[in-house]
Amino acid sequence: MKVDVAIIGGGLTGSALAVDLGRRGLAVALCDRADFPRDKACGEGLLADGVAQLGALGLHGTLAASDAQPLAGIVYYNEHTRARGDFSKHAQGFGVRRLRLDAALHAAAARTDGVTVLRGEACLIAVDDKCATVTLRDGRTIRARALVGADGPRSFVRHALSLDLPVRGEGRYALRRHFRLAPGTPLPTHVQVSFHGPYELYVTPVAPEIVGVTALCARRVMQGGEGSKADRLARLWSAAPEALRALLDGAEPESDALACGPLRVRARAVSRGAALLVGDAGGYVDAITGEGMSLGLRSAAAAARALERWIVQDDRRAFLTYAAERAALLRAHVLLTSALVGIAGDARMRRRLVRGFALHPDTFGRWLAVSHGERTLSSLPLRDFWRLAAG
Repeated sequence: MKVDVAIIGGGLTGSALAVDLGRRGLAVALCDRADFPRDKACGEGLLADGVAQLGALGLHGTLAASDAQPLAGIVYYNEHTRARGDFSKHAQGFGVRRLRLDAALHAAAARTDGVTVLRGEACLIAVDDKCATVTLRDGRTIRARALVGADGPRSFVRHALSLDLPVRGEGRYALRRHFRLAPGTPLPTHVQVSFHGPYELYVTPVAPEIVGVTALCARRVMQGGEGSKADRLARLWSAAPEALRALLDGAEPESDALACGPLRVRARAVSRGAALLVGDAGGYVDAITGEGMSLGLRSAAAAARALERWIVQDDRRAFLTYAAERAALLRAHVLLTSALVGIAGDARMRRRLVRGFALHPDTFGRWLAVSHGERTLSSLPLRDFWRLAAG
């Protein structure tokens, strides 16, 4: 099979990229080893910039098809302090079940002219400066002018291209399960986040009457417990503030508990020869700020522009431009995420942060605007930094 672009990984990022490339007139093979719908551990918050990217692709309807729920902002809990931050009126976020969103985007890719969807597992990759060949485990071969690895944090493509980098430190993991709320229990309008030192708890509305409960935890918390994933998540949930625990009174499990990790991923580069990496395959910091899906969609848009230049204009610098655009896209995210992970693990700093946001909700709102790309980190007034430092 010969195509312009072969994409390995048919989830959110890969499918969005396939739609974009197909609409640009390129022939695309979109390959994934999984059947859709398929689930994965994910915080399931789609911030405003991700929503805008779906709209730019004409795929805003996939949110309605996924029963996505509007998000008004984020609430932080720490000890006895509660801080609420609201998104601006121009920044609509959504909570959405990843299983349903991925399936809707995968189906949209299959309907796009020029896109061929394949089920199969890549087992061999050969790449040079002009083309790439992918061999599937069943013996099928895809020859392409460019190859994209959109296959997530444990990327086969990244490994095959020798672009893995070691990650130092303890590592963090995620546990997630869905619950159907008891009749009469109102669905939260904000993502609820509770800090507990070596872990954080998240509650996200993802469908009518359904919330996702996620724990982001240190390796010792993930590996030191006993019992099933559901048992471990239940033990962590038992330490949540009473206001959060009450939310699940009478709730029934709606899905199995899933785990993933370690979360941190590093790559030597995001391209090699005629291949490039998009989304989590090109590197990932942590899920603590909830931007993963939005950043995946935005990096897919940058990759589509680069691939069109590479193939249509024979621009051999296109992938270098993509790498620079992706780095700029991630700069504020990496800084904020790394800082918040450090703060979350330090009791005194965590207390100051949440107390500062509680006293100054306008500051909290501006920091949220930075996280979803509505404003830049450098645009924050100096008083916001002083407020958080003073707690």
